[in-house]
Amino acid sequence: MSGYDYTADVTRIMSITGQTLAQVAAASGASIYQDGDGIMWISGRSHAAAWERYSDRIDAQVKASATPKPTHRANAFAGTCTACRQHVPAGAGRIDQIAGRWVVQHLDCTTQTRTSDAAIRRAGGSVYAARTGSHGQCEDCGRTTSLTAGRCWDCNNI
Repeated sequence: MSGYDYTADVTRIMSITGQTLAQVAAASGASIYQDGDGIMWISGRSHAAAWERYSDRIDAQVKASATPKPTHRANAFAGTCTACRQHVPAGAGRIDQIAGRWVVQHLDCTTQTRTSDAAIRRAGGSVYAARTGSHGQCEDCGRTTSLTAGRCWDCNNI
């Protein structure tokens, strides 16, 4: 027998993909042989090259699946927070693409949606005070957020 011992490499790829030796050989396009001692080897340069391409592709897929994808990225330019309508300095917030538009939001902004002026009035609050940054701790739930008459939007709308 001649050729390089591919036992460790083939066994690793088999465990990653969950395939048998025959399935891995067919998927890679390489002729993989196993002798009586369990040693796996590949005969010929073209088959070895095919195996290297296949194992590199599997390794790249494993690496790509293990790398977490960021859900957002930092804002490079200053903008207005879509949640609280306050100024967000460059690098101090995040950007997301929503409905084809890039929007800016504070990293720690607890306000998820902008409440309409009518909802503020129904809750007994002042639209001017709410829009100019009335912020603090809610009397009912204790959450720190925008307030109307000492209570957050959720507690006022109960």
